[in-house]
Amino acid sequence: MEAILAQYGYPLLILGTLLEGETVLLLAGLLSKVGFFRLPWVMFIAALTGFAGEGLFYTLGRFWGSSLLMRWKRMALYYPIAQGFTERYGVLSIFLIQFLYGLRYLGALSLGMTAMRAKRFLCFNLMANALWAVAVGGVGYAFGEVLEVMVGDVEKYQVMAVLILLSLGVIYAVGHILWERHRRALMNQGDSKA
Repeated sequence: MEAILAQYGYPLLILGTLLEGETVLLLAGLLSKVGFFRLPWVMFIAALTGFAGEGLFYTLGRFWGSSLLMRWKRMALYYPIAQGFTERYGVLSIFLIQFLYGLRYLGALSLGMTAMRAKRFLCFNLMANALWAVAVGGVGYAFGEVLEVMVGDVEKYQVMAVLILLSLGVIYAVGHILWERHRRALMNQGDSKA
């Protein structure tokens, strides 16, 4: 585990923050406490990766938003929520969507479909991602501090803690996938009766 993180830790952090930002950033903050990462680099990489991912979705929304919503039915279900949110809060929504689980990319896509200029979005999005990375990475690091106070020598238990956290992440992901399949099956069953 230590060898993998030593060799591939930061590239995995980039990939992880693109795919599942909050969980990976919390874990990376915790791993910074026990010495696997340097916290300033974790925060910098997470902010930059989040900025790039949301910039991509803003651009997709700007040029192909409507056609993407027709193709991605699941995203289309949640789009009215994101659209209402971004219309109601404007620039402030760029900051707020950072902390609303599951709305970061959809919010950026919906902002791309509004009249908000790219320069304005990118400027505020960079600040919002920096705030998000510092806050969430800092919480992960603070969690490591609390563990150290409660458990004592965290480094003694670091491999077990990482394995437990990764296992919980996998259980969550599998549960989410199964729930979505079940929900889709119920929706399809309801559509066939109509």
